[in-house]
Amino acid sequence: MVEDAVGTYSQANYDEYEFYNGDETLFNITKNCLRSSYYQIYDKILIYLTVCIITGIVKSLDINFYIKKSVIIFLGIYILHYYFALDCVYLLVFIFSIFSISLINHGNKWNDILFMCEAAILLCSFGQFIVLSTDTWDKIRGSLMIIIMKIISISFDQSMTKNIQKVNIYEKYQLNKSWSWQKQLELLEYLFDPGTIIFGPWISFKHFENSSHSNLNYKETIKNGKYWLYLIKSFILCAIFFGMSSCMEIIVLYSTSISFIQRKLVTAYIQALSFRSGHYFVSYCSQLTSLLSLNYHFEKDLGVTSVTHFSEIEYPRSLVDVCQSWNIPMSFWLKKYVFAQSKLYLGTFAGLIITYLISSLLHGFNFRISAILLSLAFYTYVEFVLRRLLSKRFSACVEAKECPESCQHTFGKKNWIVKIVNTSFALLAIFHLAYLGAPFGLNLDDDSDTTNNNITLQLTVRRWSQLGFLSPIIVLLTFLSSFLLKLF
Repeated sequence: MVEDAVGTYSQANYDEYEFYNGDETLFNITKNCLRSSYYQIYDKILIYLTVCIITGIVKSLDINFYIKKSVIIFLGIYILHYYFALDCVYLLVFIFSIFSISLINHGNKWNDILFMCEAAILLCSFGQFIVLSTDTWDKIRGSLMIIIMKIISISFDQSMTKNIQKVNIYEKYQLNKSWSWQKQLELLEYLFDPGTIIFGPWISFKHFENSSHSNLNYKETIKNGKYWLYLIKSFILCAIFFGMSSCMEIIVLYSTSISFIQRKLVTAYIQALSFRSGHYFVSYCSQLTSLLSLNYHFEKDLGVTSVTHFSEIEYPRSLVDVCQSWNIPMSFWLKKYVFAQSKLYLGTFAGLIITYLISSLLHGFNFRISAILLSLAFYTYVEFVLRRLLSKRFSACVEAKECPESCQHTFGKKNWIVKIVNTSFALLAIFHLAYLGAPFGLNLDDDSDTTNNNITLQLTVRRWSQLGFLSPIIVLLTFLSSFLLKLF
């Protein structure tokens, strides 16, 4: 998503210090890098937050329905143009094309879903490989991913509604009413919503509709102390993680006084952490924009607005926790609309692979991202199976997901052996994250265009080969351990 933009700032800052001669102090490097990074982004963020505040105010006004929805759609188009300039035309064409298709498509439940999914993915692929340049595609793919997720979720939900509402005349009337022009305007408002169109997060149409129809307004919201705490927390974390993603790797690379940084694993960890920080920046920005644009009912949906839990990623119990905490709304979307349907017909492992394939497609057929996502699918499954086998064999609380307080295992969470096992798996997960994230580090070796898939493939393989392909070897041994445990 917008992590690409963060990476651009990081690379630009690296280029700025390319001729560093060793005389500059660590404090000056840090100060100059942070100042340069924040200067490059503050105006765009400021304008975006202002538009989100205006959106929230408009939502809370008691004005004509059509005027309110039209203003919000206009604000969404404006912010797209502000961020992407003329490149936003492709997004507009995509939205109106897929929206027009949805209006004329009235087949049965599965045909609706498959048709909409195919149309969205085909239009996306056509844009990536035929119409758009690589630079343009990398700019807009984050917003496009959010739009596709919204469209597919609408298709599923509308199809479910159609399937239910086939009983009597009154229900058919309600179905026709649901496809009124008012409904179409609400759907367009949902797709163009300024609070989610750039950074996300994905929210369901039902959730968006409920928040739009609630009587919550800014006058009530600013009296809520929890709202301000959550808002300030999101803003502070957003600023911290942007600074880390832009400058941490540069600072460490030039801090020659820290001798251990040349070690391969530590360098890989720092590179991966720098990338993850870019993701946290985007996640907390999306929380901030959702809060300001009133995309929720605060008292009811405080937990819903959480986009990521960085503490569960940086020190995870398992890779399952990492996948679920990385992007909570997207994890829910994949589980509901992809994994649950795939698992029903193809089984757990096939469902898991399909889920990660769809996630790769949504991220834009990028080899580096696809390789990492598919690796995570296999890593997560292997760890989950081994820990379940260990838990059953020794009656211990060592499963990938933490046991409830009422679990009946002989060896509970407080047992010292259980603690050692769980800590070992946590450290192993941290190592896997460092290994998988290493290709996202700054490209210090050459000036190749890392947006090119062939070059990205070479860079990814080179980075992993520098670490001896240790991570997949460990996963293979983990898989063999599971196999042997099943036999004996």
